[in-house]
Amino acid sequence: MTQLSKIKNVFISAGVLWYRNGVDYISAAVSYYTIFALVPLIFISVHVVSILYGEEYTIAVMQEWGTGLGSGIVNLLQEAVQNLDTLSYPTYLPYAGLFVVFSALLVWLNTIANGLHRLFGQKSSGVKAYFKRSFYALVFLVFLEMSIISLIALEFFVALTGSISNLLFSVVYIFFWTILSAISYSLLSMDNHPPLFSRLLGGFVASLLFILGQSLVGLYVFSSTIPNIFDRAGLILVLLLWVYANASIYYFGASFSQAHSEIFSKLNNK
Repeated sequence: MTQLSKIKNVFISAGVLWYRNGVDYISAAVSYYTIFALVPLIFISVHVVSILYGEEYTIAVMQEWGTGLGSGIVNLLQEAVQNLDTLSYPTYLPYAGLFVVFSALLVWLNTIANGLHRLFGQKSSGVKAYFKRSFYALVFLVFLEMSIISLIALEFFVALTGSISNLLFSVVYIFFWTILSAISYSLLSMDNHPPLFSRLLGGFVASLLFILGQSLVGLYVFSSTIPNIFDRAGLILVLLLWVYANASIYYFGASFSQAHSEIFSKLNNK
């Protein structure tokens, strides 16, 4: 079997694994919970990263990252974060409210983890497993914030020197998402996950598809009449579509990791 045939078999097996495990439904669940978790996640990220770069610059960079979604969605998210910021003081927001906001992030990350468990053939149920998933989710959340700090540091360096081309920045972007995806496949799936090389390959495939998916969703956003018909509710629908597409791609990367691990382990054992 040639190398090209092996790669083709991995892609086919990944697609079959993606379909048979109902990833389309899992991605829909992830997109639903993202609506509740996205604003707290942006809120936390802005306050953590602003310690190093200042709030004004951090917000400007994050707004630039969201340009592919359209100005309407960016403004909607910014207003939501500002509202949460206003309510974040103890005088206005009870501790129960903080618990709800924090719980939204945990439920979102646990939902993502459940999809990975299904793809990697791992069974985890019960209270003990939930708390274990939540712990790993918190560890990943810390790593995610560190990754955002690193990515904004690159943006800051580019803004100061202007010495990096768009092509090189795209390479760095792919590298960043490859590493982040590979680590998330490990942390969020806990004990049972493909080996590192397979996870890196899956993360790389997902990163390439992320770029393609963002272009296609961005094209749809700017040509669609949904926001005009439903006003702000239409913006939420577009955001759901964007998250659904990216979640599907993320899980395809995980499926590719699992398929690569299974196929090449069988070939090595022959």
